[in-house]
Amino acid sequence: MGYNVPEGITQATTSPRPDQFAATAGAVLNDAGRRIASKDTIGIARVSWGNASAVASKGLILGSSTFAGTGADTGKSEIELFGAALQAAYPLDSGTHPTLWTQTLAQAASSPPTVPGISIVNAAVGGVNSGNVLNTTSKNQIISYAPHWIMHSYWANDASSGGINAAGTKANILSWIAQIDAGYGAGLKPVHILVNPHARGDQAWADGAAALGETYESYRKTVATIVDDAPNKNVAFVDQGLAFWAVGFQGAINVNPRSMMDTASPTYVHLNNKGHRFGADNLRLEIIGR
Repeated sequence: MGYNVPEGITQATTSPRPDQFAATAGAVLNDAGRRIASKDTIGIARVSWGNASAVASKGLILGSSTFAGTGADTGKSEIELFGAALQAAYPLDSGTHPTLWTQTLAQAASSPPTVPGISIVNAAVGGVNSGNVLNTTSKNQIISYAPHWIMHSYWANDASSGGINAAGTKANILSWIAQIDAGYGAGLKPVHILVNPHARGDQAWADGAAALGETYESYRKTVATIVDDAPNKNVAFVDQGLAFWAVGFQGAINVNPRSMMDTASPTYVHLNNKGHRFGADNLRLEIIGR
């Protein structure tokens, strides 16, 4: 899991000014602190997974098209592969985990799982953004289902179709987290895992971000600070985008790094099977830890 790449000092800089050094050192300290806080928060979710032989361990996926599986064949999407890896990493003392992906959020809300094992509901919907991912009905359903952990990744569309700048994205996410947490009352709050998405390579996103004065980096860095600002300190930030960035996903128009993007219309927005596998492997390492 990576965070902000230090800025202000380049290879050509042999004697950084004091202000450059201070700014870079501060960024590194913030990044290290968020990494530790995120690992600690994910550790709380691991308690639930480790106790799945005794009680139901409930998870929820809130996302847009990538988490909904767009571009992948059945059984090969990022979230399907991650869910299977999570169950495999925490085998039950006896019996097997519940079958994944059989319940909608509405079904899970009306009849939450009670048998031991790890259950996950995938409520991701293609096209949503941070402004419309939840409404009153779905918030109430989440509270009724009462997941132990929630994975969020729905701001990939904020610049392209939502008209939402980075500050607005952060405000929206914090609002949803606060509303969900409030529904849990005085009890233990769920763990919120924010998964920063891969960079898109389409013109619509580039134009939308430019109109808002934003970049992929500005969204990434702003969302990362939610770890600092969430009042219940129950938020983790997993920089999925930085893992993709390292292999070529840098927001360039019309590129297909490592042949991992779906070239069907709309092009350079969604992952194909290879891209979903790469994403699932990264989530497994960063969240499950093995």
